[in-house]
Amino acid sequence: MAFEAGAFHSVAPRPGALAGIGLTGFTRMKDFLTAIGLVLVIEGSLYALMPEAMKRLMEQAKSVPTPLFRAAGLAATTTGVLLVWWLRRQAT
Repeated sequence: MAFEAGAFHSVAPRPGALAGIGLTGFTRMKDFLTAIGLVLVIEGSLYALMPEAMKRLMEQAKSVPTPLFRAAGLAATTTGVLLVWWLRRQAT
């Protein structure tokens, strides 16, 4: 399969396409990567500062019923989405 020069086009939005929502694609990706970084800092700190407690917590998690785990995950996800939505709304 041969590729020709110029066969691929940028997938970046046209200039000003995201102006209506107040965020550029770069800003959105930067915010996303910052959030991922913060998750890694917090979680990594827990494992570094108290590894034995985290091992015990993981063992205890095995006994939690799957529906309860799912409900807790959905509650955390919903809370996170609402928090981000509210914060973004306050910024405008």
